[in-house]
Amino acid sequence: MNYDKIIVLVNAAAKSSCIDNIELKMACEHVNKFKPCQIIYTEGIADFISKAKTFSSEPGTLVAAAGGDGTINLALNEIHEDANIGIIPIGTANVIAKELGFPKKIRDMFKELLTGAVQKIDLGLCCGKKFAFAAGIGFDAVVANSVSKKLKTYLGQAAYAVALFKTIINYKPSKLTIECEDGKVLEGEFAIFANMRRYGGELYFAPEARYDDGILNLVLLKKFSFLNLLKLIKYAYGKGEFPSIAVKAEGKKFNVSASEPTYYELDGEVFGPEKTFDIEVKALSQGIITT
Repeated sequence: MNYDKIIVLVNAAAKSSCIDNIELKMACEHVNKFKPCQIIYTEGIADFISKAKTFSSEPGTLVAAAGGDGTINLALNEIHEDANIGIIPIGTANVIAKELGFPKKIRDMFKELLTGAVQKIDLGLCCGKKFAFAAGIGFDAVVANSVSKKLKTYLGQAAYAVALFKTIINYKPSKLTIECEDGKVLEGEFAIFANMRRYGGELYFAPEARYDDGILNLVLLKKFSFLNLLKLIKYAYGKGEFPSIAVKAEGKKFNVSASEPTYYELDGEVFGPEKTFDIEVKALSQGIITT
């Protein structure tokens, strides 16, 4: 890996607790002794997108995204098609970084930008948008959409548990019809397409998923209810067998249709609602600077 300079983009709109962290600045100053390194605090999502596109198109420039999984997802979708990316995971869950084995200290994260190697990973596509670890259609997207930034700042990952219980009281799922690439048709009410093992925190809905196998792993809850969701969550925590109220499948392409317009989430970022979803995997399509 040989870059002339490193640009670290911080998404100010994400309101990360680490945005003004002196440790972030000190780590950058350390790297700057060996190679030009600059932190840029963007003024919002539009500014982040503009700068990600501009700097990643410059020969010899490595763009690194500093923030949570949502910020990394934004960068993956906006950088130049052939550009590698660095990540400084300072968010709430940091699922992508945990899967890739990133160090926990910010100074060590910055060192990876200097000494790390390029690792190619698969990326998923849903409705034309990229995702690194998972796409969810239905309930989890509605929950994520209801989590306020203020609550997330105060409670961290616990904010999602609060939102889950608030959402489930009046939640009415759409019926999902999923056509797999082998022609098999599955029906259910909540779907997760996993590219990585982790879903969030220590939840593993698809522990067999790998980010370098050219395959997406589908977990489909056939009938949505609070009890059925708890059974699936119990499995995801490693506390039991895969429940009969759900089904698994794997493949490179899926077509999903919903009975009603439905929200979906990609790496925790919410989009939609939509009634149809084209989902596929792009094998080893993204280079990330890792250990």
